[in-house]
Amino acid sequence: MTDEPQPEAGGERPKFFNNVTGWIGGLTAVVLALAGLKAAAGQLDLFGPAEPAQAEQAAAATQETQATDEPQAVAETPAADALPSKYTGTWKGQDVTLEWRNGIWVEVTAEGTEDEIVTKYEQLARTDLMTNGIDRNRNLYVRWPSGGTLEESEDGITWTRSYEVTPA
Repeated sequence: MTDEPQPEAGGERPKFFNNVTGWIGGLTAVVLALAGLKAAAGQLDLFGPAEPAQAEQAAAATQETQATDEPQAVAETPAADALPSKYTGTWKGQDVTLEWRNGIWVEVTAEGTEDEIVTKYEQLARTDLMTNGIDRNRNLYVRWPSGGTLEESEDGITWTRSYEVTPA
């Protein structure tokens, strides 16, 4: 005869229940996997608005990246009162004033005349040797030493001389 054990009477489950058990196990696995993905997405906050603290951290990281991407940028900033806050110069025969006002550098050419031009630069970095800024409207970088030549660049790499500045 055969060496296989014979099923006992009433010990075998109907095929229907075996299929249902398989389906329940599969659905449970899918539900747990989806719950895990939802929890992970909630922790990463991929779909919601950024928290204020996260936005500040992202802004700080962006500024650090910009500062390190630009060769002239230096992280250390000396005391603001130790550095000049106003410079003067001459550009194309017209007097120019470059002054720190309300957190931005304001360049005024031919002040008080019909030819007056006002340009505003956001300060990127400043040391006792050099000040770096950008006019975001024109995507124009500027830099100038504490006394010397103001230079302009469109890419932050190639610089052209603009005019001489002296602390006022």
